[in-house]
Amino acid sequence: MPLKTSVKKLIIILVSLAIIIVASYLVYYIFFRQAAPSDTSGSEISLEPKKIQKIFPLSKEPVLGATIDANGTKVKYYTKANGNMMSAAFNGSDLTILSSANLSGLIKALWSPDKQKVVSYFGEGEQIKKYLHDYASGQSTLLNEKIEQAVWSPDSKKIAVLTYDENSSSNIVNVANADGSEMKAIFQTRIKDILLEWPAIDKISVRTKPSGLAEGAIISLNPDSGEFITPLNGLSGLLSKWSPLGDIVLYSTTSASGKNPSLSTADKFGQNRSALGIYSIADKCVFSQDNRSIFCAVPERISENAIWPDDYYKGMIATNDSFYKINLENSQKALLYSANGEKSYDAGELLLSLEEDYLVFTNRRDGLLYSLKIK
Repeated sequence: MPLKTSVKKLIIILVSLAIIIVASYLVYYIFFRQAAPSDTSGSEISLEPKKIQKIFPLSKEPVLGATIDANGTKVKYYTKANGNMMSAAFNGSDLTILSSANLSGLIKALWSPDKQKVVSYFGEGEQIKKYLHDYASGQSTLLNEKIEQAVWSPDSKKIAVLTYDENSSSNIVNVANADGSEMKAIFQTRIKDILLEWPAIDKISVRTKPSGLAEGAIISLNPDSGEFITPLNGLSGLLSKWSPLGDIVLYSTTSASGKNPSLSTADKFGQNRSALGIYSIADKCVFSQDNRSIFCAVPERISENAIWPDDYYKGMIATNDSFYKINLENSQKALLYSANGEKSYDAGELLLSLEEDYLVFTNRRDGLLYSLKIK
């Protein structure tokens, strides 16, 4: 009997120890193991904790000319197929037809900042006509056929237009009233394939067409005097985007062979340059209203065989983007949406809502309009 009693006590002790061990493991697993921080050593991008984000479709068919409306509460756009004007709330609700006018052949639409006027491009190839339409008055004006580009001033009161003079083989930058009247030339150059922007009242930006196989430049013009400076020059694959105040330029460059597009910033004089450590292009970014941050679509993988940005704009490659917010003051980078989802987004033409709670973009993969809720 003493032997049986000893065995029984031993079994009880062993069972008790087993229970204690199992209980200790469960306590560790539940309260300690899950709370352990993730190993992010070696990561170039620091992450901030974010709530689960969601992407909303804002259109049912391919779009062009998307913009935030004057009230800042909706997105409006033209349908690519027939030029109908639509609007939708930022979460995809309240899809509304604003105009069912059939604008056949519409290929581009540039809204004035006050959202009352638009420059519309119709046609294809060299047979492109440009109209200036005022929605307040209902009047449309056919622009001179020599006008190759038109951009709005920040106050919507003037336009800058690019014309080509065959006699001097020069591109000429002109400034006119919003209705196209009282046009005057302010700058002339023999540089071919230039693009116009008007980021600030006192600054018109002229930049070369980007190519990873050519060095690009940005010329900053005074719209009144025509005086100019060249903030950036001699940079391969140069693409740029100015801040809302016109005092910071975000730009992307590549190697001399068009590889590894990366983002940097500089002041309006091209000084105080800073690499952001982000591999993307400037056209995939948008500034916050206070100039302190940018929101960017960042490809999960950059094609090593492609020439950037040439092959990208030719439609030869597509990206699978994640979305980040980058603080320009402290270089902190926060992940907003990961590319590891069920659907791939190749984001372009980014817009930021006035409350900075939605990021709107066109998905180059399907031409549809989407929004990402970011707070």
